[in-house]
This record gives sequence, structure tokens and C-alpha cells, in this order.
Amino acid sequence: MKLISIAICRVDVDDSKEKDGDKSTILCQATNTSSMLIGKASYEEFARFVAREISARIELLAMKSLEYKGTICHAFRQQNGLCVCVLTDDKYPVRGAHSLVRSISREFESHFKDAQWQNAKDFEIKWSRLPVMLSTYQNPPKDKIEEIQTEVDNAKQVVVQSIEKVMNNM
Repeated sequence: MKLISIAICRVDVDDSKEKDGDKSTILCQATNTSSMLIGKASYEEFARFVAREISARIELLAMKSLEYKGTICHAFRQQNGLCVCVLTDDKYPVRGAHSLVRSISREFESHFKDAQWQNAKDFEIKWSRLPVMLSTYQNPPKDKIEEIQTEVDNAKQVVVQSIEKVMNNM
């Protein structure tokens, strides 16, 4: 399980028929390259490219998880043009990533006024909370549904083993 990058983007609707998708501006981004020995800059460029492309092409009010070569981008685009993209590996829990996207969105909107980010340029917003969230959510907390599912699976395994023992004794 690995959380790779968190990006907060502003998507400006492009009405021209020539261009494919809307214009996306990355307001702020934090990328975890601590496990990389070489190619850190290209990895960060990859994270920027994916965040920019996905945020520009995702539908309004849609939570999407799109996979590319073992990297999954979880994104949500709001009506006001704000889009949060979280890049993870394929082992990171989807529910945890979606919860993180919603949490980041709420926290960002409560911390910054609309006027601050609606006219900002690429990487103009400096938010010290983003790298903290990136390190905090490397190991996402289990949500209640996952905990219940784990308990059910364990109970099911015990019942199956008990039934097998009874069948062997007959």
C-alpha cells in the first residue's frame, strides 16, 4: 500500500470544440518520492501529468478511480471547478482513497476562500497541510465496513474449519 501523490486542481471549462477536455491548473501538489533512488523528477512529472489530465477529463460530481500501469488515480470534481486527485498503487484500499479525497476537499475549502484559488496559477497555492496528509495517510485507517468484513471473514473461516472437522469424524 502506497500513497504516491495528492494534487488539488482547478478546472476551467473550455467551450471550444477544438480542444479535448477542459483546462486544468494544479493549485498545489505533494508527491512522495522517498522510496525512489533515481528518476525522482520524472516520477513527479508523471504525477503532475496524470493529475492534470484526469482532472480535466473527469465529469462533474463524479468520483472516479482510473488505473494506468499499477498506478491508480482517484479523483473527484466539484461544481465549483475544484478537483482533488490522489495517486496510489494498486494495493491501496479504494474506500480509503475516496474518503481521503473527500476529506482533502473539505479541508481545502475551509482553509482557502474561493477568491484565493479561483484565480491562482500553477502551483501558486502553498498549503503546508498537504505533505502532512501525504505522510499521515501512507497507512490508511480501516473504516468500519472493512473491520466488519474482516470479522465476518474470520468467523466464516472458523465455521468452515469446524464443519470440516465434523465431516472428517463421521
